[in-house]
Amino acid sequence: MLVQKVSYFCVKLFWDFTVCCVTVCARFLVEQCCIPPLCDLLTVMDVKIVQVALNGLENILRLGEQDAKVTGFNNPYAVMVEQCFGMCCCSFAS
Repeated sequence: MLVQKVSYFCVKLFWDFTVCCVTVCARFLVEQCCIPPLCDLLTVMDVKIVQVALNGLENILRLGEQDAKVTGFNNPYAVMVEQCFGMCCCSFAS
């Protein structure tokens, strides 16, 4: 139970970070390889943790979509999610 509370707190903190702060902070988190652990959390059997992880990934993917519009390339963060099988985890989570 303690592990779930700590995990939820960490994921919630991350989500707050991607929502409330500037894009530089969210980019920093992505550079620190936060996407694979977020995708891993999608398989946890705790609805709160999964929801917060999905919200965090959504914020990152929206940022990547903005980058894609500017550069004319694909969303780099979507590629990262796909590489760590995040889409399979999303299917599992739903």
